[in-house]
Amino acid sequence: RYFLTLLLVCLMGPAWAIDSGTRFNSLSGQVEIRPDTDANAWKSAQLEAILQVDDHIKTFEESSSILSFADMSTFVMKAESEIVLNSPPSKDSKIKLVSGKVWANVKKMMKDGSMEIDMSQAVAGIKGTNITVESKRDGSEDRIQVLRGLAEVLIKGSQEKISVKEGEELVVRKGGKTEKTEVDVAKVQEEWKKEL
Repeated sequence: RYFLTLLLVCLMGPAWAIDSGTRFNSLSGQVEIRPDTDANAWKSAQLEAILQVDDHIKTFEESSSILSFADMSTFVMKAESEIVLNSPPSKDSKIKLVSGKVWANVKKMMKDGSMEIDMSQAVAGIKGTNITVESKRDGSEDRIQVLRGLAEVLIKGSQEKISVKEGEELVVRKGGKTEKTEVDVAKVQEEWKKEL
């Protein structure tokens, strides 16, 4: 019986795989995906791929990817970035930014809906917002820039919540140290023009 179950899982894939409701809108260069359960199962991403909950998506040098969510929000990954899709479409969208830079354009969601981007030092909760987030590969620093709207950022170390408004950048370093500065929205948008 055990061997039959094992054979079915091997042939059909894990029964617990759930469609995330997220799809590729655009792929440029080398973009790969893998299930969370197998760190060595990277394969080339295809536009028509069904992205499952907990799938990892990675962009390589001179590569980018645009993802679309069921609520029409979009998510742009710059080169050398990796994310994990953490939630099914029926729940609030949640993404883990393992490393790299992403641009999120979150449409107005249902009354209480939101998107969370989980990074090494902080979690950005966003709603009807356009932001960029960056997480260093070594986990030492996260950056959140708000280009439109507002983001609520939870600092993991201190559990402090910080509001980041349009035109502001919050830098969160290891140990919970934060620094808020102004950002030139037009300049940041120009930097993302190629991927968008």
